[in-house]
Amino acid sequence: MATRKKSSAATPGKRSSGSPGAGARGRKPGPDEADLAVLNEIARVASLDLELQPTLQRITDALARHFDWDTVACVLVEQERNRFVCMALTSRLAMVPAIGVHHPLGTGIIGEVAKRGRAVLLRDVRRSKRYVAWSAEVRSELCVPVRHHGRVVAALNIESRRLGAFDGQKVLLETIAEQISGAIANARLFEQVRARAAQLEMIGEISRLALDAGELSELLERVVGFVQRNFRLTATAILLLDERGERFEIAARAGNAPQNERIGASFPLVGVVGRAMRTGTSLLVSDVRSDPEYVMLHPEVVAELVVPFRFREKVLGALNLESDDSEVFSEETVAFLQALASQIAGGIHMARVNRRLAETNRLVEERTREVEQVNQELHLSNQVLQQLSTHDGLTGVANRRQFDEILLVEWRRAARVEGPIALVMVDIDQFKAFNDTYGHQAGDDALKEVAYALQDSVQRAGEVTSRYGGDEFAIILPGMHIDEAARLAEDLRQAVEGRKIRHASSSVSRYVTLSLGVASLQAARAGSAAELVAAADRALYSAKFAGRNRVEVEKDRGPDRRLSVIGGGKVE
Repeated sequence: MATRKKSSAATPGKRSSGSPGAGARGRKPGPDEADLAVLNEIARVASLDLELQPTLQRITDALARHFDWDTVACVLVEQERNRFVCMALTSRLAMVPAIGVHHPLGTGIIGEVAKRGRAVLLRDVRRSKRYVAWSAEVRSELCVPVRHHGRVVAALNIESRRLGAFDGQKVLLETIAEQISGAIANARLFEQVRARAAQLEMIGEISRLALDAGELSELLERVVGFVQRNFRLTATAILLLDERGERFEIAARAGNAPQNERIGASFPLVGVVGRAMRTGTSLLVSDVRSDPEYVMLHPEVVAELVVPFRFREKVLGALNLESDDSEVFSEETVAFLQALASQIAGGIHMARVNRRLAETNRLVEERTREVEQVNQELHLSNQVLQQLSTHDGLTGVANRRQFDEILLVEWRRAARVEGPIALVMVDIDQFKAFNDTYGHQAGDDALKEVAYALQDSVQRAGEVTSRYGGDEFAIILPGMHIDEAARLAEDLRQAVEGRKIRHASSSVSRYVTLSLGVASLQAARAGSAAELVAAADRALYSAKFAGRNRVEVEKDRGPDRRLSVIGGGKVE
């Protein structure tokens, strides 16, 4: 199964989802000049290739690159199978569905849009009961249908870490959806043409496999099903001649048939079928009413074609086709069916003389299907384990293991670009007393509320909120200097206190409060990421020692790399 494709970070010149031009503020109705540019790019991309998946992938890449959306996905709607399939995905979120994954129509927001054909905008996905959380980072979502000639053929979905990130962008995304609908239709048409060619090749392959497998009933069912689906026929049947050559029985059939034409029914060599089997040559009757030997079983039938098949000059049976339109049996069609009959004759012969081998192969196929099912279940289990191994089960934020891995990656990146990296260590004030007073269930609820508050305030790409342990959280802030990190930490402190989670046992406040320690280092000059953690931890200790419910900061003072506390209370 294909995996998701990550988009690159925002670069100068991109339309950022956090900029006034991409949010509710500052956007005018309809596309602006920059939006028209990306529409032109999408039109160009759509004309580069007739392959559906690569075309859609280039489109999602272009949209993510232009607007700096966290996730852009395009799913294909398969109405006949009552499902939608993820065909293209560009994302920088930690956990998103993989390309090729399919779900029933109506599943989640995307499934609802695919089924009902109406756009859905969620300013806060947590308020929607229908939202399926592919990633714990997502806060807002916009999904619009893609229509071709009034029919929903796909859906375009965008997601963001920010609340209300897509206010005012519904018209733009619907315009983009209109732009790609033609590309999807053309790609599907191309696939149908290619599939028809592949079907012809597949028939030969089926026949060759049948020579080895010897599974007669399966072979014949596949043949009649294929013929019935690809030609305008009233009925299709494969008839097998008995060993004495005096009677034939119906071995497989498809389409309309009277009650007496059931599988296994036996008949003498009469009618058009009997004449063709006796002579061993194909027989086409363009008007059955003019043939005195035709046995009328289907009143709507106008024409009948019987193609005998033989092995080593012995007639084994015939392919019988009936239609209410005589034009169906063109010269090309007759020649194709004659070629098909010659291909299946060998398979029928081998099936009759080697049924034991066919049974063995059937058992092997059953075991193979069981193994494939087990592998699929194992793959799904591995996905769940991956989620559990990287995210805290209670709060949904990154766990300590994920924190350590991300911090090391961001530290190395900061060292390469010679930029800063900041870290905020967070401790819930007097949380043990909270648990002792209200119980551990209330404590768990408080931890989740604090985690939600922290995530709501940490929204930039690359910024990660994690549960460091117990009642401690840690926030990685790549590229952030100490002053900016300190202001963000104060916002976090106020956000949690503003939630007014009652804490009667606190000596600091009537509500749950935070103590926060902030540090920012130049990775290129500092020793290791552990030094950043130690600096932020010292600042946290200072905040708790100074009376809690405050922010303390500690920063790198220069080449000598000596550290000193410069905070002394709440940061204004």
